[in-house]
Amino acid sequence: MGFDSIHNYYEKRVVEYLKRTLSKQITDEDMLADIACLALNKLPPRYIRYDVDMVFFTTPEEQKKMDLEMVQAIELALKSLEKRK
Repeated sequence: MGFDSIHNYYEKRVVEYLKRTLSKQITDEDMLADIACLALNKLPPRYIRYDVDMVFFTTPEEQKKMDLEMVQAIELALKSLEKRK
């Protein structure tokens, strides 16, 4: 497994959130990918090996704060792309 298990915690979370909340409104996967990239660039990198590590090493309050920051970054990314239309 080695280095292959290292990833940014937010990557999966942002993609899952977009699929769950916006994929019915925005069917263009390229646009969803652009939103994901813009949002991820606004979030701090959180590199981990296993997702369970974040659950174990963060308090419920920290997790809520991270979730809120993720949603805010996604909303900002969406507004940014809408302005460019």
